[in-house]
Amino acid sequence: LASTGGPATAFLECAAVFDATNQRMLLVGGWYFEGYNMALQNNVWTLSLPNPSAGTPQWTQIEMSGTPPPWARAHSLVLADEADGTQTAWVYGGYQGGSEPGNGLYRLSFATDLYHGEWATVTPSTAQRPPALAYHQASWQPERNRMFIFGGAGAADETWMLTDSAAGATWQPLARSGVRPPLRAGHFQFFVA
Repeated sequence: LASTGGPATAFLECAAVFDATNQRMLLVGGWYFEGYNMALQNNVWTLSLPNPSAGTPQWTQIEMSGTPPPWARAHSLVLADEADGTQTAWVYGGYQGGSEPGNGLYRLSFATDLYHGEWATVTPSTAQRPPALAYHQASWQPERNRMFIFGGAGAADETWMLTDSAAGATWQPLARSGVRPPLRAGHFQFFVA
């Protein structure tokens, strides 16, 4: 896919999500390559994905405010369309500034436009929380403002639900019945409405 602007390097262990509302891809964190050297970063990039007849995809680095998460790799990322027309991205887990997985939860709000975001660390109001995870996956249920995470390094075969409401964010482990899938990491998952 030919594109203009943007990173001149390759990325590894970043997190990306498709934004169907604005026809763009959002990319957060990961390793980036400078020649034969690798470095970790916590930058946020967007790639516009216009109709092929309407133009060439364009990379743009998002201008950030607030306190970003430590550099992260092997983390999860979901994107939520808010009722007021803005968007919020959620980042969970991954290797957050160290050699062991973390369980940090971060919110990236796009309150003014698609090219300016504000980071915030989120402390859920529930004492029960998922374990520190990396290489797990997350999906977003838009109708109920919920994120689901499953699997990953550092977990058993647990599924967790994060609910975002006016009262704050809360975690809840999901009880499941039937045959459970075996533990996995580096897999894919998505929500089907």
